[in-house]
Amino acid sequence: MEEFTGKELPMWKEVATYTSYKQALLTLKKLGCNAVKDLPEIILGMPRKDISEVKLGEPVYYINERGRGILGVCNGERSYFLQRGGGLTARDTKDCLYCWSID
Repeated sequence: MEEFTGKELPMWKEVATYTSYKQALLTLKKLGCNAVKDLPEIILGMPRKDISEVKLGEPVYYINERGRGILGVCNGERSYFLQRGGGLTARDTKDCLYCWSID
């Protein structure tokens, strides 16, 4: 995350260490989040914006095929998301719902 924001974000490391969906939910609650879409606002201190305002390198929010919200990073027309089990998957950025500034 530091690579994209240019800021040191020690909270991010705690969030990234979960090993199950249940652990992830508990970690989010400890950080004051009701859902994963609240995380960028808490970490970055920036309100979410409409996806039409997205810039390269900004966090984006997408609803996946299972109906779960996931966070990724905009890389222009495509945004990238971590997949369960490792690796990345790409989605059209225009299909994401929100984004957050990193400035």
